[in-house]
Amino acid sequence: GGYGNLSPTMYPSLFLYPVAILRFFGVSAMLCYKVLLTAMNIATAFLSFYAVRAITGSEKSAWLMSVLYTLTNLYYRAALGESLAMVFLPLLLWGTYEIFYGQEKKWFLMVLGVTGVLESHVLSFEMCLIFLGIEGILWLIHSIAIKRENIKSRIMALLKAVFGTLCLNAAFLVPFLYYAGQDF
Repeated sequence: GGYGNLSPTMYPSLFLYPVAILRFFGVSAMLCYKVLLTAMNIATAFLSFYAVRAITGSEKSAWLMSVLYTLTNLYYRAALGESLAMVFLPLLLWGTYEIFYGQEKKWFLMVLGVTGVLESHVLSFEMCLIFLGIEGILWLIHSIAIKRENIKSRIMALLKAVFGTLCLNAAFLVPFLYYAGQDF
């Protein structure tokens, strides 16, 4: 219809570039796909381990979660976009925990987690936004009820995370939001 190729605009491809570069160097498409899956599963294992260890402080819980989450992502899922987004969900959880309950100076973890999910799968990002919004409202109500002292610094950390995420992902978000409003 004269609109060009909307696939990269509506479906993020940031994490596909490394394997695309391999393909340009003559690596077979199947090997490129296997490299992507291997990298995804290694990243899933590491991120889930470090996120759970940081949140719970328990090595055993971290190992258990890392193994179970990685195996679920590896063997149960077959959708590339959703599986790629699942790599970053533990990082997003960790960042959210740090802003609301831990060290709000680690707000950048949320930026990295949200960016990873957004640049992997838009629908997963939208679902995460809903749950983050609900968590934020519940946290705010609870914090006001118990008269938490550092509400302002945590809200500032959250605003930094939102601004950082918007800036980091503007190259994807601006065209996406423009075309999302078009009547094709």
